[in-house]
Amino acid sequence: MEMTSLQRMLAAIRGEPFDKFPVINVSPSWSMMPHWPAMTGLNFLYETLGSDEQRMCFCEALLEQLGLDWLPVHAGPSANQRGRYLVGDEAGVPVLVDTENRTKTRYREFPKDLPPEEPLFDSASEVESMLPVPTAEEQLASGAWDFTRKLVDRYGDSVYLWMGGVAPFPSCFYLLGYERLFDAMRHQPDLLFALMERQAEVLHQRARLARLLGLHGMDVMEFFCSADLISEKDFLRFAFPYEQRAIHAIKEEGLYASMNLMGWIEPRLPYLAQLELNCLQIESSLKGYENSLVTVRKALGEEVCLFGNTHAVWVIEEGDEATWHQAALEQVNAIGRQRRYAIGAGTPITWATGPARFKRFAEYTRQVLAEASDL
Repeated sequence: MEMTSLQRMLAAIRGEPFDKFPVINVSPSWSMMPHWPAMTGLNFLYETLGSDEQRMCFCEALLEQLGLDWLPVHAGPSANQRGRYLVGDEAGVPVLVDTENRTKTRYREFPKDLPPEEPLFDSASEVESMLPVPTAEEQLASGAWDFTRKLVDRYGDSVYLWMGGVAPFPSCFYLLGYERLFDAMRHQPDLLFALMERQAEVLHQRARLARLLGLHGMDVMEFFCSADLISEKDFLRFAFPYEQRAIHAIKEEGLYASMNLMGWIEPRLPYLAQLELNCLQIESSLKGYENSLVTVRKALGEEVCLFGNTHAVWVIEEGDEATWHQAALEQVNAIGRQRRYAIGAGTPITWATGPARFKRFAEYTRQVLAEASDL
């Protein structure tokens, strides 16, 4: 009997029998930005600023056209901001009108994930003087999550729904910038700790929010603290304690806890084993280092559901079926006896990879893994 996506994901996480390997995608909204008009008839701005009916079209497309077994959820405008922004197109260019500030922004390029040009904070006292982090109840009352409630009503019993958050250490990147982040590690650690304490509370309240919304899991994205970037000593001082707190907060709310790790993580495996994660996503082998899921499985054991880290460019975007076949076979030994595994990519799939190609890759990989693991 065919399972629902939710049943399939939960079985893979728990190590229970399932009908076929689940398929995930770490950042599907970002990956599909160039393809949204063909997939939904709408540009990327509608995904968060459109009507509820329009926003639902994006969720349907991720499930049907990519074949995903999970959905990430995102906040929308708060109740007092609805109607402020008008979304449209001008000659195929996405346009955002801010009626309050009387501005019009034309997106001839997609928005980039960049830090501020100048640090937003200079001292720990500035951070500590901020208003408290909004509680989960306050966030719910704002109306920003009203659409998510509708999403839960529609898909909560059939699709694995999850919320994401940035780990405290890399969150400083978006407040200080790259150079200032690493400079503060040496010359102003109190500023980093103040920012990370605040982000730890953000994640705590987000975990509470996820529970109140009725979601199934929460993911923490961690980067800039891998073994190719910082020392073990700095990792244990700045990053690892906050990872522990974040995962603890998620599991305390009865959610499944996952982590998305970037960079060279193999030297960090003894510490990752202490986190007691439910799911783990690691980056592909890049920049001369190796991130082997087989090595991760041996280090973490059978209790963790590993997400595939197939290379997004060399394999998924550019590879033929022979390449896909070889890549799948390389992951077979990472599946484990309990088959706690989901098909995915080690990084967000590229803009050059359309939904049909990703779905074909996922279905092909699912078939190879099933045959190789006697599913």
